[in-house]
Amino acid sequence: MLQDTYIKFLKYLHFPLPYIAFIVSAIFGIILLLNGIVLLQVRTTYILYLHDYYHITSKLLSYILATNCVMLVLFEVPFLQIVKKYAAIGPFLLCLGMALLAFRNISSIPFISCVILTIDEILLFPTIVAILFNRSKERKRATSLGFYQSIFSAATMLAPLAGGYIYLKNPHLLWYCCGGVGLGSLLLFYLVPERKP
Repeated sequence: MLQDTYIKFLKYLHFPLPYIAFIVSAIFGIILLLNGIVLLQVRTTYILYLHDYYHITSKLLSYILATNCVMLVLFEVPFLQIVKKYAAIGPFLLCLGMALLAFRNISSIPFISCVILTIDEILLFPTIVAILFNRSKERKRATSLGFYQSIFSAATMLAPLAGGYIYLKNPHLLWYCCGGVGLGSLLLFYLVPERKP
């Protein structure tokens, strides 16, 4: 419905089909890039923030990160089978898990954030390749996978730069930005149409 309206709008503006495909690819690329940058904050600013503002010790941090591993091992396959059609909420959950860190007056937030990030990891990343395959033509599937890898590589490079820059300016602002990326991604995800068989 929203996707069809969006495509009709682009056609109304007299965008030729190749341009529509480019716009759709650009939207999907933006979603992947921004969410890759948010995800990779776990490797950099996430740990710093937990140490600086929650005063979490290394031992407690290891328990938080172990929660992620245990949940993945126990719940990934059953959970994925139940919710795989709702993969679009994955980017939103990712960013919600990060945005919760801004509420530092609640001591259980790091554990809640870790659980939400793990649910996202279970929900989004195993299904992203399937989404790319379903939304691309059969002859372009390898190109789509290469596109995904390229975007994620760019996010790997940009995440420490963007996250570190924002963290140095205002550490709390970083998590609000992550929440904004999640809301934007949720909307943009629905603008990327599925390929008609």
